[in-house]
Amino acid sequence: MRRPARSRAILLAAALAAASPSAGCASAVKHPAVTAGIVGGTLGLSTCKLASDNTGACFAVGGGAGAFLGLVTAAALWLGGDGNTVMTEDQVQPLPQLEDTRPRRRRPRPPEPAPADPAQPAAPGPADPAQPPAAPAPASPDAPSSAAPPPASSTP
Repeated sequence: MRRPARSRAILLAAALAAASPSAGCASAVKHPAVTAGIVGGTLGLSTCKLASDNTGACFAVGGGAGAFLGLVTAAALWLGGDGNTVMTEDQVQPLPQLEDTRPRRRRPRPPEPAPADPAQPAAPGPADPAQPPAAPAPASPDAPSSAAPPPASSTP
């Protein structure tokens, strides 16, 4: 059973198309215009072949679509670069710190820790806050004491 030359060419093209994905994406990344041409030509050929049995016209449509997309991609890369260039943006500056005008509260200092050596006497602490402080001694013996109790009244 001998196949015509056209059938063998189509079979060879299908085999090459099936084998090309095994090469990986490295060639597609390195040559995007060729990749766009191949994909466009394949889509044009397959779409035409589904709608018509005219093989010659379908090859012309596929070839034309592939050539057009390949040239457009090549021109875009030539005019605009490879797409890997990144615009440098200025770093965002942090907002300035606003002055804090609120009054600040001072926290009391924590009590000092107890001495590590029990033989040393502890430093004298403040007096018991529940008892009022003792009245100071009078400046002169003739001056009345402000801490003296008021005179007792004789009315019952």
